[in-house]
Amino acid sequence: MIFIKIAIDVLIIGLFLYSKVLPCKDKLISQNKAIFDFFNTVFSPIFNFPEANDKAFLRLESVCRL
Repeated sequence: MIFIKIAIDVLIIGLFLYSKVLPCKDKLISQNKAIFDFFNTVFSPIFNFPEANDKAFLRLESVCRL
């Protein structure tokens, strides 16, 4: 149970730092870049999921209009 709480805390802190570092990700040094890449692999599918659904919804909507 304590492991789950720690994992959630790490993800919340990671999400905060990810949002702050994302605009200047190309200026990171190698050690920090590795940490950023880890959180990028965790959070990017979550953030890209709604975009994929929007495109599918728009295609479905255009087919339904016909």
